[in-house]
Amino acid sequence: MEEAVTPKTKMIILNTPANPTGCVMPEKQVREIAEIAEKHDLIVLADEIYEQIIYSGKHFSIASVPGMLDRTVTVSGLSKTYAMTGWRVGWAVSSVNNITALNKLQSHSISCCVSFAQKGAVEALDGDQSSIRKMTDEFRTRRDLALDLLEEVPRVECQKPEGAFYLFPRYDADIHSVDLAKKMLKDAHVAVTPGAAFGPHGEGFFRISYATGEDQIREGISRMKKFMSEL
Repeated sequence: MEEAVTPKTKMIILNTPANPTGCVMPEKQVREIAEIAEKHDLIVLADEIYEQIIYSGKHFSIASVPGMLDRTVTVSGLSKTYAMTGWRVGWAVSSVNNITALNKLQSHSISCCVSFAQKGAVEALDGDQSSIRKMTDEFRTRRDLALDLLEEVPRVECQKPEGAFYLFPRYDADIHSVDLAKKMLKDAHVAVTPGAAFGPHGEGFFRISYATGEDQIREGISRMKKFMSEL
């Protein structure tokens, strides 16, 4: 990673638990990234939206590393943990200088969140938190079901995610991931996200979301199995 730093580099974007892979970055690696940021005087944008949705491992925030609080902009929100995706409520935590600069952008681009969404956000954060663990347990069940079903899909292999609610399987076929996603949608009526949407290293993969019911997971992967068999 350090080899990729140039004189033009200003920021490291860190997403853990990660979308699309579900990787939970170990504390040791997070600390190593903090060392790179300090050495090269870089800001870190830490996207921690999935921090509560973890099945194994432990979330470690880079802002907790000594000296990194003022160097980090931690962003999160209610979309994932509280299933309030359409409410568009989130936050950023950083130094006074960074937040002052962010406010200039935010106030002239989106003004503010609608008032009832803000009241809903307060209730979500102050209310009973037991639903978080219940939903995470449900996601774990769905993850395991989807992984089991994927084992029967030809030309596909997938790592076991540690967090979030996505699978990012690799496929063995001579077709661009964007074309694969379009063809799967047209022929099998299954919507996946092409790996190329996540950068050049995502090519040869596609993303599945299991933030849906078990019946839909079974039906979707059944159609995927038939599609990949005939591809």
